[in-house]
Amino acid sequence: IEVTPHENRNVNEAFQMTIDKIMDNKFGPKPIEINEIITMIENWTKKTIGMKIFDSQKDNWNVETSQFNERILNKSNVLIFIDEGTWKFGCYINTVINVIGKPIEDKQSFLFSINKKTTI
Repeated sequence: IEVTPHENRNVNEAFQMTIDKIMDNKFGPKPIEINEIITMIENWTKKTIGMKIFDSQKDNWNVETSQFNERILNKSNVLIFIDEGTWKFGCYINTVINVIGKPIEDKQSFLFSINKKTTI
């Protein structure tokens, strides 16, 4: 997913506020909805989520022939979001992805995991 500029916010502050809400269980007992996740990510990145550039449910995800790498190459502000049911996680890449298979050094890029605090 590509993201576009959003209002100016401190990423760490927005991230911490969101984590505090999750840890305090202010979202209630229901699972976190996709709209809540979108709001969290937009707050963290200070960007608005735009178009989907790859969908593993629709696009070729075969390790030998996947188009994933070519779809993200030479793009910046890329959000990779994985939804495995109860586990939702991913990363935001702020800088231009100009090479595949090497680490990206950018202080504004980050990994994230969104989990719902529940009781047993």
